[in-house]
Amino acid sequence: MKRVVIVDDDLLLIDSLTLAWEREADLAIVGVSGTGREGVDLACRLRPNVVLMDHHLPDMNGAQATTALHAEAPDLAVVIMTIEPTDEAMLAAVEAGASGFISKTEGIRPVADAVRRAAGGEMLIAAATVARLLALARDRERRETSQHTLVEALTARESEVLQLIAEGLDTRGLADRLVLSQTTVRTHVAAILAKLDAHSRLEAVVKASQLNLIH
Repeated sequence: MKRVVIVDDDLLLIDSLTLAWEREADLAIVGVSGTGREGVDLACRLRPNVVLMDHHLPDMNGAQATTALHAEAPDLAVVIMTIEPTDEAMLAAVEAGASGFISKTEGIRPVADAVRRAAGGEMLIAAATVARLLALARDRERRETSQHTLVEALTARESEVLQLIAEGLDTRGLADRLVLSQTTVRTHVAAILAKLDAHSRLEAVVKASQLNLIH
């Protein structure tokens, strides 16, 4: 018998699963919670084989709840349910240690099959998808590293100049706003382009925007 805790505030889904699984000899819903924090506490107390976790909970998302759960019970299998999983959501789930995702639109039987597979220690995400998600994680890490490096590299004045460039000010406008000579402004702009490895002010603004260096 595979014991399942459901953490979801969708009462219709819970009723549907409860009704359908009454005919499944190997599945039993042993607990239900509508919030992440209560669901974590419930799962830690009941120690089911699988936790079915909604991705959109009232107090946190499924990945955050999974992280909290695995901090106390790292051996529990978690399957996260959502309408349409995004790459970022799936990546967060994998990093939190979930067995995978199941779409709520797939129907009752696929959810039951996902529970059985997760209880058996299987991963529910294809190897190709995992590889793509890991590449996404590496790209995110590179962006964060670049952002951190550039934040340290840009001086306060250069950051101010970069923000004003993004707002559309030209050299004369920058000079007037900052009460600087146009020669000094050009020196700041040249330093910004060098640090961002940009060939133009527009490219610098685009790169800075991608790295969340400007608003």
